[in-house]
Formats: sequence, structure tokens, C-alpha cells
Amino acid sequence: MRFPLASDQLDLLLAFEASGGSLARLSAAVRRDPSVVSRNLTRLADDAQVLEKANGRWRLTAAGRRVNELSRRFLGELGEALGASAERTALVIINAQRALTDPRRNDRSNPGAEANLELLLAGWRRTGATLAHVKHVSARAGSPFHPEQPTARFIAGLEPLPGEWVVEKAGASAFSHPGFAAELRDRGIDKLVLAGFTANECVDATAKQARDLGFAVDIAADATAMFDVVGPDGDIYPSEITQQALMANLHQGGARIVTTAELLAGVAGAAH
Repeated sequence: MRFPLASDQLDLLLAFEASGGSLARLSAAVRRDPSVVSRNLTRLADDAQVLEKANGRWRLTAAGRRVNELSRRFLGELGEALGASAERTALVIINAQRALTDPRRNDRSNPGAEANLELLLAGWRRTGATLAHVKHVSARAGSPFHPEQPTARFIAGLEPLPGEWVVEKAGASAFSHPGFAAELRDRGIDKLVLAGFTANECVDATAKQARDLGFAVDIAADATAMFDVVGPDGDIYPSEITQQALMANLHQGGARIVTTAELLAGVAGAAH
């Protein structure tokens, strides 16, 4: 018996659920034009009874919810499938804090970053592999990252669960937290998967320092975001273009630039 759905369709179905059924959010998460995503959803519904339309909007069927449940369970076998490799890899989510989702700003790249972070987080939790939530903390009164400010809290849906590792930092790099590198090594970690905010500041600084310290680095580019950059001459450099250039630069420096779908597909492939 041949399974009717391809791995990219299973990825799309998981992303659809994470997006809450919003075509706009789903399109942003998978970085595809809404018309392309709509056609792919139609094809997915034709291939298997996992989606249906109600009042002009797609929604998961009972079978679709069950398929996603099984997919997440399957991803949860990553630790067993990859063995020691999974045990040596940590997912590091950087600054998933409300200050970086200010609705008054319209210059942030990748509006689908949060949806992809949710996918990564859910998949990683199933593995039992090392997970670190890095939180920026400022001592400056009035800073959106001051502990007493609500904007310093974690984004809804990306909060650490009880017992999960939280790393507080005051500098750009996660390694500005004293003992972070030593703790990673004590846990047997030699590879980091980085995601979060902002791409050009804290993710960039963490990636470069990690490489200098001898860690291998993957960056889930579509689970990061940044804002427009103003140059010394006052020119504005759009965030989407600047982020692409940044990822090229990090790639040149030895980091592996991947997408959330590629990471999850790699997990699934390792189980066969």
C-alpha cells in the first residue's frame, strides 16, 4: 500500500494547523505566494481527506488532525532515530519575546517566523533533546526588556514549559550568559540549531561566537526575523533584503542555513 501524501504535503499540513487556518499566516510561514499555497491546499485535499472547506475557508478534518498527531509523534522519535547525533544537538530559541512583535512597526521581515518557531519547538519537545530558551534581560528602567515590563515576557505559544532550560543574557550573544558554553559542553552538545530574534543582532552574534567556540551551527532562517536597518548616511535598508544578505554572510562563515521544513524533513528521512 502506497501512502498518498508526500513529505512536503505533511509539512504543509503541520504548518496549516500551526497557522490557525490563516492563509496569510501560512503563506508567510512557508514563504510562498498565497495563490501557490491555495493551489497546494486544494491538491492536498484532493489527494487525501485531510482538509475541507467551510464557508469558503479551509479547515482540518478529523483525518487531518489525526495525520498531524501521527506526524508529530513520528517526529518525536528523532532522538531514537538519530541516536547520539540528536543527543549532541541543541535547539536554541533566542529572544522569543513580545518586544519583538510590536504591531505598531511594519518594517519587520518574515511575519511567519512565530509559526515556524512553534513547529520547531513542538517537534523538538517530542525528541527530548536539549532545548534552550534564551531571554534578553535589561537592567535599564524603561527598556522593553526590563523584567518588570510585559514586553519582556515570552511570546504566547513560545513560552518555556516547567523545567525547560531558560538562559538569561544581557548582551547580544547567548554566550554573554556566564557559563552557557560550559553548560552546553557538560550536556555533551557540539551542534546548535539557532532560531529567533533578531537575525542581525542576537542570532548573528550567537552564531559567530558559537563557531569561534567550536560548535557547529545550523540557522533556521525562516524562523528568524529582523527590522529595517538605517545606514550611517541615513539610507534605509529593507529588512527582507538585509536578512537575505546576512544569511549569505553567515553561510560564508560556516553556518548551515536551512528552513524549518528542511529540518523537519531531515528528521523524517532519518527515521527510514
